[in-house]
Amino acid sequence: MGEWVVPFALFQTRRNMDPGDDVILQKGLPDYGKELANELSRLSSIILFKNGQELENAILLLAVELQKLILAHNNIESLKEDLRNLTQLTVLNVSNNKLTELPAAIGELALLKSLEVSFNMIQKVPEEIGSAAALVKFDCSGNQLKELPSSLGRCLDLSELKASNNFISSLPEDLAKCSKLTKVDVEGNKLKNFSGSLMASWTMLTELNASKNMLTVIPDNFGSLSRLIRLELHQNRISSIPPSIRGCCSLMEFYMGNNSLSTLPAEIGELCHLATLDLHSNQELSLEGLGLNAVPSEVLELGEVVKVDLSRNSVQELPVELSSCISLQSLILSRNKIQEWPGAILKSLANLSCLKLDYNPSDR
Repeated sequence: MGEWVVPFALFQTRRNMDPGDDVILQKGLPDYGKELANELSRLSSIILFKNGQELENAILLLAVELQKLILAHNNIESLKEDLRNLTQLTVLNVSNNKLTELPAAIGELALLKSLEVSFNMIQKVPEEIGSAAALVKFDCSGNQLKELPSSLGRCLDLSELKASNNFISSLPEDLAKCSKLTKVDVEGNKLKNFSGSLMASWTMLTELNASKNMLTVIPDNFGSLSRLIRLELHQNRISSIPPSIRGCCSLMEFYMGNNSLSTLPAEIGELCHLATLDLHSNQELSLEGLGLNAVPSEVLELGEVVKVDLSRNSVQELPVELSSCISLQSLILSRNKIQEWPGAILKSLANLSCLKLDYNPSDR
């Protein structure tokens, strides 16, 4: 595992243990009574896995100096309000358990910076979480949440929010107060829109994943995300990209597959750092007037595309790979610089019924 595992026999008897040492407790720990209590009271970090509820209860009562507590992959069904006893706690990981709720006492952990509760069965995050004002990272992915508490907006240092694979239909407006957010992952929810106020405030954002939702539009002020490097919006219902996308000047990866795009704005050509543009499974695509010198490789991967408009560019030749677009029915290449008739490629496009090559040097 690459981690230091302390056998429990040593855990009971070792008297020269440093207060800052990690202890990883493995499955099948016996009850050592007072000895266990004495050692727990001195620890600052515990990693506990494949155990039951009993030892977890002891930790909450006795390990009052604890700073880091990892209880992932156990069978814990509830966290007691005694969690408030861990006043020095900065890291809490209870992912992959059987939790259905979080205690209100979570808000009394004034020093808590990282909270991971992913892959449980939690239906609601308590409003008290907003009192954990030092929170920097919050991961509640893979639960049964229908909403996030508006009180999260009081966690002004929050920089990473993961809430993927839940049932969230909207994000609270108060999250606009979390202006230090750099990573947001809300993939696999039921989001129908992104508030413009969130985009206006999240100017530090570098990664945004809102794939597999029900989004129909991208906010007009999306260009305020000038630090955004990776944007994932695939598997939504988005029909257009706003011209303001030019403001996302740091964007390197843009995933827009499985949407309803019919055109791209000319401003997308101003994204000088863009290395990956995924447009798969958008059936009709217009790249008219974007100043292209060649057919973008992304178009060659659109196996299901039925219409491509590349008119008014500077394309000089069609790549052989275009032959793989077997569903293509309409190809518009007017007003380019194509000099040779692309006969071999056109023969491969069995479904092609409309071809426009007017105003090209080929003159055919």
